[in-house]
Amino acid sequence: MIHELWLRPLETVAQGRAVPDCSAKRPSTATKAAWTEPFITLHKHEVMPMESPDVIEEYLAAIETVRAAFGDMSRELLFARPVAGKWSSQEVLCHLVDTDLASALRVRAALTRDCPRLQTATREERTTGLAVDARDAAEELTLFQTIRCETARIVRAMLPNALDRQAVLVAADGAETTRTVQQFLTGITKHVAHHLAFVYEKRRALGLAAPQAL
Repeated sequence: MIHELWLRPLETVAQGRAVPDCSAKRPSTATKAAWTEPFITLHKHEVMPMESPDVIEEYLAAIETVRAAFGDMSRELLFARPVAGKWSSQEVLCHLVDTDLASALRVRAALTRDCPRLQTATREERTTGLAVDARDAAEELTLFQTIRCETARIVRAMLPNALDRQAVLVAADGAETTRTVQQFLTGITKHVAHHLAFVYEKRRALGLAAPQAL
């Protein structure tokens, strides 16, 4: 999926560029029911975006929240499964980084192209861990921070229109959903909060103190 999101250099995009209306490319009224389906289950929360002045700050604030949730856990604890049938903390961390990367690429696509059509991930792609055992938690936390800091810097440099730029997400069944950059940022931040609730549950089961950031 990611290969479809390679972008032209950001230098080709003029600051303050007009925001195109993706709705002009939408299907007929008969197919509009498909738009109510979230573009992926992970981002179903983004129907209630935060106010523009806050969305970037909330996006950045998640960096320390994630670091506090995982940073004090040993490798043994990261791979532990204290709650039956649930992912390990390492699996959650890798999933958060992978989805953050995918979301950041979508933001870049929306900023550099007019209403780009982007393929969404399948359920299998969303839930399959990518070399989880081989990945280092410290590197994952650094990557998460880098993705968010760089993305926020890019969006801020392209205000005021950056948050309103759009992309069209196309599911495997052909259903299309239009999302703004603001909705991408809001959705991926709420996605993190959703998964951290399960990490806190694991921490309690392991006898770990609540993260200091809470």
